[in-house]
Amino acid sequence: MSPVISDTSPINYLMLIGRIDLIRKLFGTVIIPTQVLWELSHQRAPDPVRRWSLDLPEWVEVASAKNLDASLNLGAGESEAISLAVERECSIIIMDDLEGRVAAQARGINPVGTLNILELAAETRLVDFEEAVTALLATNFRIHPELVGVARSRLTALGITPGPSH
Repeated sequence: MSPVISDTSPINYLMLIGRIDLIRKLFGTVIIPTQVLWELSHQRAPDPVRRWSLDLPEWVEVASAKNLDASLNLGAGESEAISLAVERECSIIIMDDLEGRVAAQARGINPVGTLNILELAAETRLVDFEEAVTALLATNFRIHPELVGVARSRLTALGITPGPSH
């Protein structure tokens, strides 16, 4: 597996629902930009997220982008994540921010968000999709309910009941 780059939000929410392990199981090594590490360890970050960021697992690498893409009009974490993904020629970026996802796609990078991770994990029977989504929606994660319905439909079309994992 090739390493992927991650922005702050998916790590934050996967930590909050106790599913951070899904990134490793689905993608192997994840690279987080230094700005993302700063955001995860900030005093305003939730305690479990901050503690995780201060003692990163072995499958997480921290790196800095050599050149920030000045054309990106995004937050610091999103900008560095996209710039680093371009530098490292990563085909996947883990990111929830809609404008960031559009900017990543424009640069040939496939964005995968938190909901996508839960859907992929359900496809491989790593999670109960409904339980994971219920936990996610109990946080301050914002997503249009229609997108959750689309994910459910895709799982059903694959013959996967978005229910208990095996």
